[in-house]
Amino acid sequence: LVGMSGEAETTIYDIDFKQKTALVFGSEHEGLSQEADKLIDTHVKIPTVGMVESFNLSVAVALSLQTAFTQRGSKHSDLSKQQYLELLAHYYTLSVPNAQKILVV
Repeated sequence: LVGMSGEAETTIYDIDFKQKTALVFGSEHEGLSQEADKLIDTHVKIPTVGMVESFNLSVAVALSLQTAFTQRGSKHSDLSKQQYLELLAHYYTLSVPNAQKILVV
């Protein structure tokens, strides 16, 4: 598990995302819970330049995921093509209004 912390010495760019990795983000104001923090193997930070001291949560997540995606190449995930398509179909059924009415079995 990798947790975000502005105090960390390790940066998000030092993480090997080719290995299975779970990223854990806390709230912008309170950070990680004590329970989550105890489970973290490595605390990392996202370096900033200039007067900015940190990124908001959505930007931190986006930068982290982009870093992971870039390291891993264009591969969608560790899922097989069939697993990926099933997960994508499930997502569509959750996001399309009345999807159950238009599904063809």
